[in-house]
Amino acid sequence: MHRFVLLSIIALASVCNADVIFVDASAGGAGDGSSWADAYVEFQDALDDPNIAYGWEIWVAAGTYKPDPNGLADPREATFQMVNGVGIYGGFPTGGNMFANRDPNQYETILSGDLSGNDNPATPVEDLRYDPNRIDNCYHVFYHPDSLALEPNAILDGFTVTGGHAATGYDEHSYGGGMYNSYSSPTVSNCTFTANYSSHGGGMHNLDSSSPTVSNCIFTTNGSRDGGGMYNKNYSSPTVTGCTFTGNFGWGGGGMLNYYLSSPTVSECIFAGNSTEAYGGGMYNRESSSPTVIGCIFTGNSAAVGGGMENYKSSSPTVISCIFTGNSADSSGGGMDNGDSSNPKVISCTFTGNSAGMSGGGMSNTQCSSTVSNCTFTGNSAGEKGGGMRNYESNPTVTGCTFSGNSAGYGGGMNNNINVRISPIVTGCTFTGNRANDGGGMYNFGNSDPTVINCILWGNTASSNGNEIYNSSYYATSTISYSDIAGSLLGGTWDASLGTDGGGNIDTDPLFVDADGLDGIAGTEDDNLRLLAGSPCIDVGDNTAVPADTADLDDDGDTAEAAPFDLDGNARIMNGTVDMGAYENHPIHLLNPDGIEVMMAGTVYDITWQAVDNIENVSLEYSDADGLAWAVIDPNTPNDGEYNWTVPDVTSEKCLVRVSDAIDPNVFDVSDDVFTIYVCQFDSPADLNNDCKADMPDLGIMSVGWSGVYDFNDLTILADDWLRNGNPFDSDFTEVYEGMVFIPSGEFLMGDHFSEGYIEELPVHAVYLDSFYMSRYEVTNRQYCDYLNSAYPAQIKVVSGRVYASTDTGNLYPYCDTSTTSTYSQIDFSAPDFSVRTKPEIGGRDMSNDPMVEVSWYGAVAYCDYYGYRLPTEAGWEYAARGGEHSPYYRHPWGDSIDGSKANYWSSGDPYETGGRPFTTPVGYYDGSQIPAGSDMANGYGLYDMTGNVWEWCSDWYDGNYYNVSPYDNPQGPASGLGRVIRGGGWYLKAYDCRVADRYYYYPDDRYAVRGFRIVLDF
Repeated sequence: MHRFVLLSIIALASVCNADVIFVDASAGGAGDGSSWADAYVEFQDALDDPNIAYGWEIWVAAGTYKPDPNGLADPREATFQMVNGVGIYGGFPTGGNMFANRDPNQYETILSGDLSGNDNPATPVEDLRYDPNRIDNCYHVFYHPDSLALEPNAILDGFTVTGGHAATGYDEHSYGGGMYNSYSSPTVSNCTFTANYSSHGGGMHNLDSSSPTVSNCIFTTNGSRDGGGMYNKNYSSPTVTGCTFTGNFGWGGGGMLNYYLSSPTVSECIFAGNSTEAYGGGMYNRESSSPTVIGCIFTGNSAAVGGGMENYKSSSPTVISCIFTGNSADSSGGGMDNGDSSNPKVISCTFTGNSAGMSGGGMSNTQCSSTVSNCTFTGNSAGEKGGGMRNYESNPTVTGCTFSGNSAGYGGGMNNNINVRISPIVTGCTFTGNRANDGGGMYNFGNSDPTVINCILWGNTASSNGNEIYNSSYYATSTISYSDIAGSLLGGTWDASLGTDGGGNIDTDPLFVDADGLDGIAGTEDDNLRLLAGSPCIDVGDNTAVPADTADLDDDGDTAEAAPFDLDGNARIMNGTVDMGAYENHPIHLLNPDGIEVMMAGTVYDITWQAVDNIENVSLEYSDADGLAWAVIDPNTPNDGEYNWTVPDVTSEKCLVRVSDAIDPNVFDVSDDVFTIYVCQFDSPADLNNDCKADMPDLGIMSVGWSGVYDFNDLTILADDWLRNGNPFDSDFTEVYEGMVFIPSGEFLMGDHFSEGYIEELPVHAVYLDSFYMSRYEVTNRQYCDYLNSAYPAQIKVVSGRVYASTDTGNLYPYCDTSTTSTYSQIDFSAPDFSVRTKPEIGGRDMSNDPMVEVSWYGAVAYCDYYGYRLPTEAGWEYAARGGEHSPYYRHPWGDSIDGSKANYWSSGDPYETGGRPFTTPVGYYDGSQIPAGSDMANGYGLYDMTGNVWEWCSDWYDGNYYNVSPYDNPQGPASGLGRVIRGGGWYLKAYDCRVADRYYYYPDDRYAVRGFRIVLDF
């Protein structure tokens, strides 16, 4: 989290800085705000400065500042108000300092509504409303009515906001104790909202289409009747990123309340220890409010209903990769409660250790049709119904989930209960270790008629009736197909009390890898419910029952295809037929060990593999290239993951190698676990002197034919053609790809060689890359503008100033912003033409040759697809950035030091910076003529700006742990994820984050002033 905070502090600083107004409560000079020595001593005076204008900034030193009540009939109406186009920054030390040295954590800058200075910091959050010391506080620390219409260029960064007390009833002074926004969307970053109170939105209230951007903020111990931390109402949909909501209290929505068509995007946030007397301890969504919640943690929150999250009255959020743990509800929905036509999509989430007094320890669904995909429900409990999940008058679709160690009176894993017919669909799930009085795995009551298919119910227990499934009435009749149900076929006959036999069912130990884990207790988090090789559940499911990918797990926009992934994120169908349960069996992953493509017959080859089960022995086999006849290398190799093998004299240049289970090689199809070795038989096209090597003597033969008329870039292209095709004398290579440079194939050690970066940059690991071309420069505004003009209107459209694919009917995948949606964008649009701006904020400079910014990953890919390019892989990017410098490895493309003559980074001193605020420099600017003077900074491959200027999108999904599992040969990144990799640092980052090993990510639809891309072309 620390790193993300640092990035945001820098990122939200304005691009240009015409003037700065200084505020320091300890200053003793002229008091006119012109410098730190002559700073204003009151923050309000800076806001009232008659000269303040668009692009100005206010810098505030540590101290406590209060609104000015002088001249007001009601002193409580005193408040601060942000200003459009003005950035307000706290966190400077007393006496002042440079912008780069501010630290809001160390130099606390407090904006307080405590006019009398008598607030008691020990007042419990539940008692803030009636605290006698607070009834004379300001209504709002910040008050932004409709008339202000704040835009994102109004910035507040690095403050503690406290002591607002808006509790007058239902007028405007009952909204937003810390900040009130009406028809206003400012940018708020690195702020703490604490001990504020209001009737609606204790910390912040956003009303009537107010959609601020809130990042890296803390909302703690704020109180309210509705929305203790934040309240969003009437079409208000802020973007909330990297924030913490902790210890807030309200009647509804302890951490956050979203009401009436308010659908914020909430990502990487923590909701911890928030509480309500009614609904939604962590978050409460109601009246058609459907936020997108990604990568968040809900822990220790409590409510009467919906301890972690409550969704009510047609509120259908999309919840992805979130953790719900230790939340509690007095009634229903310990982790999450969904009611009254609310149909959330819950994807890849974990529900563990949540509890409900009555129903739905993990999740409760009432009169709704939730979609729950690839989730785990472990150790949740309910006093009565549904330890893992309870469905009342509901028809959820539950796919690829595990229910283990959950407990309840009725239905340890799942409870389906209603008098009118309901039909939940449960597909590809595993139920084990759950406990109940009746229905250890699943309990069906009334007219409940679930469909259970491709599932495993094994090892659940009930003290009274139905270890695996219990149907408590004649009308409750499950339909069960292609599932492994313990006790279902005792004596060889289907047990009709379980429901209708839909065919394909078995009653055999599923052979989990480790059903009770290291602690020896089934149904706890350390259990491994994957399938051992030889499991009877492998390749016996029903492919036609794999549900559609309505949650779009692979983010390809195709929701009609079959669900692509199992709970591990691996392919859902292997070897042609789906497995039963939540995990698809991937017994062995064979690795191409040294990435060597050409080896001489008779040399020793080191074969390695990874196994995910308990196979004791494997069989190594090889074949000629046709793969029809396989010979055994070693029939009974101990499964230690490594084997030294002498390459045989095969009859073809290609030799296929595979590994299989020596116990029963027919248990699984090993076709996906094959790699190819190219065996040199003295006829390689590049081996002109027949020594079974493509080496310098061969290159010397080639050089005679090239006649010395080509430059280095041409020669590298010719050399690559020689390696692939042999004699190039008859080839026509007079034209090199315009704007592209050749990156030769090779091996390098990827990662942080100095162990000075972030943990995700380790371990250093070997990677081999095939050759490719990469653009010498980042794609420019002019180049992207040309693409837009060419593609419009056949392939792209413009909606409210934002570019989308013409086929994107929901406008879900933005390509880029134009200047009407972001002042950072350098692209103007006046139908039907796109054009490049001249940027008035920095002297009217033509931005045509600067790198394209405000472009999403989708927009970068669209550009590549249009012209036949691709984005670089993360490994390819770092390999190219290092420019062939591998001995030693350097921090930067040119060496270990960096200064303003080498790259564009924070305060690097290039002439396009104004007052210490950088922006992009033209591509190729550091060619030797830069200011300050320096050398030509093209790296060893002729690439510019591989560090600094803008972050560059890569093709890979991001995983901070990926270096631990990365393959050697041309790694492509994880199969899935939430964010896409960006590399190279940018103009708003310090030199430290412009290292070639530095890696980070953003969501693929994200657009900002410091993200661009360059392109790659394969042969």
